[in-house]
Amino acid sequence: MMATIQLSCADIVTIGVARLSGEDLYRSVLHERFMVADKLNTTIFETPELLYDTTSWNKIYSARFWRENKFQFPEGKTYEDIPVVIPAYLKAEHVNILRSVGYYWRHRVSGNKSITQQKNNLKMVRDRLDALLVSDQAFLDHENRDLRFKKEQKYLEIDLFSMIEWLFLAKKEDYLTVQKWVSDYVTTSIQTNAIETLPKTKQKMFRYIIQNAHIRFQMASLEWFLLKASKRFLGKR
Repeated sequence: MMATIQLSCADIVTIGVARLSGEDLYRSVLHERFMVADKLNTTIFETPELLYDTTSWNKIYSARFWRENKFQFPEGKTYEDIPVVIPAYLKAEHVNILRSVGYYWRHRVSGNKSITQQKNNLKMVRDRLDALLVSDQAFLDHENRDLRFKKEQKYLEIDLFSMIEWLFLAKKEDYLTVQKWVSDYVTTSIQTNAIETLPKTKQKMFRYIIQNAHIRFQMASLEWFLLKASKRFLGKR
């Protein structure tokens, strides 16, 4: 990583990630989307798949670039990577992508769950939504409709969906809290038709969340979980 940052004067170097689960090792599915080969001197505008690379621990930054832009991780927040990494990518003029695995992330199979394993924690849901709002502010300086579409597609597919995926099992008060948060965000911040690229069942879940149609949402959620379970049974990721 250091060799490439010196070779090409990169602002950011990002490297592949693998997940450790017990004794098993898996390439990160999200990182595989764009890390198909090494790529030097790119940008998020040329490689919008970098929108899926929101973790901070698989990157190094030019000290000059970091200091000039005064990046700072928010304190007391979970998902603190997103409001730093996305604005940094938007400002970076030279990004190096290295496909080889340079970071190993352990998926906890016992004991306390990691942040990404606690989808039903209301504070973490709120923190993640706040992180998206901070990133949205950074996008205001960049009028690029194609990148906005891909950003909203990623938010809907990954971030926002993780907030509603567990709600059909939630207590009514938790459902109502998250329903309002997500509905307010989608209706005010999603400005493209990116939702139409989602699988039909996911589209229905978002539509029923926005409408606060609780029973229909539960039925669509059950449909989604059955589809997900069948894919796992058949060995599909």
